[in-house]
Amino acid sequence: MVEAFSWEGLHSMMAPHWLPSGMLWWSSFNTVWVSQGSSGTLLLVLILVNMIYAQIQVSNIFYCLLSTEHNPGISDLMSVTGDGQYPGNVGILDQVCALHWVQETISSFGGDPGSVTIFGESAGGVAIFLHMMSPLSSGLFHKAISQSGVPLISLFIQDDPKPTAQLVAQRAGCPSDDSAELMTCLSTLSPQDIEAATPAMGDMVLSVHRDGTVIPTNLEEVLQTKSFLGFPRIIGVNNHEYGWMLPHFFLFPGWDLGMTRENMMMILAFMLQELRMPDSALGIIVGEYFGDMKDPVGIRDAFLELMGDLLIVVPGIEEARRCRDAGCLIYYYEFQQRPSMFTSSRPGFVKADHFDEVGFVFGAPFWTDDIVMLDNTTDEERQLSRTMMKYWTNFARTGNPNGENMFDWPTFTTEEECLLIQANLGLGSVSEKKRAQFWTEDFPKGLQTAGHKDAHNDL
Repeated sequence: MVEAFSWEGLHSMMAPHWLPSGMLWWSSFNTVWVSQGSSGTLLLVLILVNMIYAQIQVSNIFYCLLSTEHNPGISDLMSVTGDGQYPGNVGILDQVCALHWVQETISSFGGDPGSVTIFGESAGGVAIFLHMMSPLSSGLFHKAISQSGVPLISLFIQDDPKPTAQLVAQRAGCPSDDSAELMTCLSTLSPQDIEAATPAMGDMVLSVHRDGTVIPTNLEEVLQTKSFLGFPRIIGVNNHEYGWMLPHFFLFPGWDLGMTRENMMMILAFMLQELRMPDSALGIIVGEYFGDMKDPVGIRDAFLELMGDLLIVVPGIEEARRCRDAGCLIYYYEFQQRPSMFTSSRPGFVKADHFDEVGFVFGAPFWTDDIVMLDNTTDEERQLSRTMMKYWTNFARTGNPNGENMFDWPTFTTEEECLLIQANLGLGSVSEKKRAQFWTEDFPKGLQTAGHKDAHNDL
């Protein structure tokens, strides 16, 4: 039993979602915000699985918000040895501990342990999906919100983490054959040394792995049984997920001015190889998105659309369909509002980029402290932020985001309607999206046809 130290007030939970360097992050603090509510009334509980400043400012809605973190460093997600002795997936286990803490303790803060909503954006959204599948998280939450973060399984979930672990050990100058020696060696290194030995994101260090404890080994079977999907969810994306921030991390300098067809083919071939797709995938995808295109600006725009679809948009649509077919309540959105604060700092081709919705969800236009997420907002943007906060907190309270005098957000049914979130709210349909049909129907058929041709040629 470790004696707790005295409480000295709020501690910062600020940390970047992803940094090309300086990626290791540790924090020992989970911060709880409690709104002022009626005495004796249990508050709804929202758990933010993200490393961002967190506060929600909604009048007439009482809530208890706990901000926990997901740890993107190699020691937190990956199995360090690959042999079960040091199994990894520790970042998810940290969050499971936080969920247990909520069940045991949150009533002391006025929170209701029977009304817990977990939500996260990007990698935090991926963590939401993992908790839904993990038997360790069963019964610890009751609703979930995934913002731009349903995982492409081949990218985020490994079958065998050992090759990556050995690569890191080799770069760190540590022996990789003996688990005990490896851990002893790694424990002597500074965070900076481990960071220097960690491969780029293309080597999939951020993947979790199927360990049979945190993540089921029979993941596809779990998805087919749909037994874990029986509670309300919000799933959504932005309309330009790979528009600005993510390409700056992963593409070459000057990409925003245009891409040659040769550069596009080289980068795409590498990424598809990392995703363990067959060689025939390249030609099918290029034919769909690029055709005979030669204009560098057109190629850039098509490439950005492709990557957003592949990594974020289509996995989100497929997850929404799985949940709907399992009989659970789903609300789907597409965020389309380009923040006005980026008018002079982003090119005109960028629409609602990855992470752009977060400031609206947290009421950033109304923050009065030194942290700035949205600045110089318009009246329309402030009203949109109020609306999004109401949708999110209504959902956390009742499982339905709608409320009195609000634009009606329909459930995601066979019509596949989605809420188009912008200054003027509207409705759209996922079924009308050509790319969704390509990835879920045409692309698998194309791979199957190419596979038959390859098999015939091998005879």
